[in-house]
Amino acid sequence: GAILQSTFVYDVAGAATIRLLHERVLRSRTRNLSQLFQLDEDFHLFIAECSHNPYVVQAVTQQNKLRRLLENESLIDTGRLNASCTEHLAILDALDSGEREKAAAAMISHLKAAKASTPTFIS
Repeated sequence: GAILQSTFVYDVAGAATIRLLHERVLRSRTRNLSQLFQLDEDFHLFIAECSHNPYVVQAVTQQNKLRRLLENESLIDTGRLNASCTEHLAILDALDSGEREKAAAAMISHLKAAKASTPTFIS
């Protein structure tokens, strides 16, 4: 939803930095998991910050904290690391092309894929 908000302003310079980091991850033969988790958080926060909506930024910040608890295991176990980076790049590609609706649809697919790979804990 943040991508489609009227207040959304795509930060081209910030996107270039995030893109470079994602591309490095995909080219690397080794993985530093703490850096990868931070990159994932930074990507989602970047998109939220582009919305210029403090409620969205706050929600994503909170969600990042919750995801730390669940995603560490799911990203490793399901091989989502490369898929997640590729999905992030597809979102950036759409935004670079000015296709916000396509970017929003790609974000929805990305979030659904991440949710599907996150283990469910029964208490």
